[in-house]
Amino acid sequence: MVGGSRAKRCICGRSARLPLCDGSHRAAGWQCSGSEAEVSAMAFAASHSLTNLAARLAHRFKGRAIDALTDSVRCAQLVLLTDGQDIELLRRLAAATDFGELLVLGIGLDSSVAGWAFPAARCVGVPEDREALLWARVEQAISESSCTALVDRPKVFLSHSVQDEGRLFPIIGLLRDGFGLQVFVCADSIPSGSGWHQQIRAQVVGCDRFLFVCSAAARASAFCAFEAGIAVALDKQIRIVTLDSSLPPSHLQNIQAMDVSRLRARKPWLSAEGALLEACLTALAPAAPVGQL
Repeated sequence: MVGGSRAKRCICGRSARLPLCDGSHRAAGWQCSGSEAEVSAMAFAASHSLTNLAARLAHRFKGRAIDALTDSVRCAQLVLLTDGQDIELLRRLAAATDFGELLVLGIGLDSSVAGWAFPAARCVGVPEDREALLWARVEQAISESSCTALVDRPKVFLSHSVQDEGRLFPIIGLLRDGFGLQVFVCADSIPSGSGWHQQIRAQVVGCDRFLFVCSAAARASAFCAFEAGIAVALDKQIRIVTLDSSLPPSHLQNIQAMDVSRLRARKPWLSAEGALLEACLTALAPAAPVGQL
């Protein structure tokens, strides 16, 4: 999920391509990247679409913006800005940086979600907003540096159609490896020879979040209906992400869904995979937004 041709979101509000960056921020005296090797009080790094925000913060706080892995970065405080994308790169960057304190700002993410990926950091959730308000919120968050609660990673049961596995497994890998979540999926989580019904029921009983990935194929799946029926009967915390704007099954239609297509339309800097990851992270957060999408 790293690449130079990917879009960045505008932070300065000057772009003629809003909400995407067109380089107009250079008129304000700061750049998207820099490679000076120096010791800084503060250093900033970000998910790809937020690198403009990291650069502007470095300019504002007289720090350094890091846009690539390097062996010579030293700072008193490392600030990571993440919208959930490029999380593995940010983890490697943090591991390669000599810092005294790590602050992680989750842009549009609950602080607990950021804490899943960076359990030893101070994590702050910054509400998603338009450019000027987002800038003010981020400045405030850095100045106040509120601490997150103790990390509590939920156990997730992911219900999906076999036909959607091609889209889902890269995201499942990121949830497991990048955010440390225990994600149960039938395709790779049931031991060979085990009783399928018994395993499904036991895993739904033991999960903290039941994530139903809705699509036309999932709606037609008897297996998905069986799993969702158990979750409803057990009164589990059910969250829904819809891949193709399909309505959830009737017994789940009282639950607000995160719509990947609408999310990507609202945030055009996200790739298809990035939008699906953000939808899943938002849905799995302790207090998922209601009516946002």
